[in-house]
Amino acid sequence: MPKWQVIVGNIGTVVSTDQMGIALVTYAAYRKQSQNNHGRAAGEPVTLMKDGEPYFEHAEEETP
Repeated sequence: MPKWQVIVGNIGTVVSTDQMGIALVTYAAYRKQSQNNHGRAAGEPVTLMKDGEPYFEHAEEETP
């Protein structure tokens, strides 16, 4: 069974589970916070890992 983790830039690992659904919901929530510049995840990269490899990545683009 795969191991899933969600990692947020300045927070670290926010979830570690063997359930893909939980990982996806958590990833989506933190990605939304990052995009909306809300909370501790504001503007931070968010990565969903599957078995130690990136599965989805969100990196906030820097403005000039």
